[in-house]
Amino acid sequence: MTDKFLEHVEDAEEFVGQVLGPYLNRPPREDVDWLVGELVRLGLPLATKIAAVPEGERTPQAAGAESDWIYFTTHGPLDQSDHAAWNWSRGLARVVRSLATGVREHQPTGVL
Repeated sequence: MTDKFLEHVEDAEEFVGQVLGPYLNRPPREDVDWLVGELVRLGLPLATKIAAVPEGERTPQAAGAESDWIYFTTHGPLDQSDHAAWNWSRGLARVVRSLATGVREHQPTGVL
């Protein structure tokens, strides 16, 4: 893993930590929408790295994270309420954290 990509992984982990702070600290809806945009921006390179690993070489964590990433980025919150958006963004943050962990745990064969 290159130093630049490792920095990206660390940035994603740090941002996820902020999003997953106390549940009652829910920000206004427009801020939740911004958080989601940042989570997608940070998660996409991680998901791309995992997708490049042959299926048989992915750790269970990485495979699950990739599956969850696909689901979360193709489905939004179940309804349009602020509460649903906040819950969904926190779920997406957990997926990004799992992607970062999956990337870190994978012992590359030249892919990562």
